[in-house]
Amino acid sequence: MSRKFVLEKSKREAIAKKISDEIIERGYKSFREFAKEYNIPTTTLQNWKTTGNINLAFLIRFAEDFQLDLRWLIKGKPYPKWEKPHINK
Repeated sequence: MSRKFVLEKSKREAIAKKISDEIIERGYKSFREFAKEYNIPTTTLQNWKTTGNINLAFLIRFAEDFQLDLRWLIKGKPYPKWEKPHINK
């Protein structure tokens, strides 16, 4: 059984956009191409935007495979983990 958690609409749209942008930046032509390689339903990203059910296991795997900070995906941190964060004074 996969674990899911629900976020408000603006958050889940932001996460879906980040994931989509990262996928394209990494050389995939579309989420569909990425989904085929990862063996996940192609409707996953759209479902997240509409229902808010986000598969936590997928997010963790995605973050690990793409070397992203999971906090950056979920909380909207403005930097991937390999970059130095900005310090607000």
